[in-house]
Amino acid sequence: MSNELLQQLVEAKKSNEVAYVSFFNDGNVRTDTRDCVYRLKKDVDNEYSIIPIIACLKSAVESYSDRFDFDTVSMRLSLGLIYEKDDVLENNQIKSNAMPLKNIVRYYTDKIDSYLNGKKTNTYDYNEIMGRQGFINFNTLISLLRDGGLNYYGPNTFEEFKNLVLSGVPFDIYLQANLKQYDDNKELTKKR
Repeated sequence: MSNELLQQLVEAKKSNEVAYVSFFNDGNVRTDTRDCVYRLKKDVDNEYSIIPIIACLKSAVESYSDRFDFDTVSMRLSLGLIYEKDDVLENNQIKSNAMPLKNIVRYYTDKIDSYLNGKKTNTYDYNEIMGRQGFINFNTLISLLRDGGLNYYGPNTFEEFKNLVLSGVPFDIYLQANLKQYDDNKELTKKR
């Protein structure tokens, strides 16, 4: 018998070591451990990687529709440039020759608000209860959002996103769904 069991234990111990450092559009810096490498590789290369974002938005709409009138819903996103841990110094300074993972971003769903005629109607934030996170190809994200009928407000290319994040000035990214066009001109009313 080889040292296979010992090797598995060593790998298990390393699974919680920091592997990536992500720099986000809102100015936050977060780390991910080695155990997320599998998820990163699995998530980013298919169109299904957007499902957690859309599922969160849909769940919020369902939750809000039971309590609030609204014709528009908006979700902020936190998107991050992903760097290998070895490319970032201890004070979260990126080494001068370091490059982020190309076209891949770390995401967290953020604040979700509902509006009726431009006025906010929700009194709680669904995302605080059921937020989602993951990895996605930036170009796939933008394409799927727009093809799905959502309005996207933020940088349009990975290069533009990268330059904005590296400028160090926080900025917002959000999605917006205008539900008026599918309302069949009926007045929106609360169910309760």
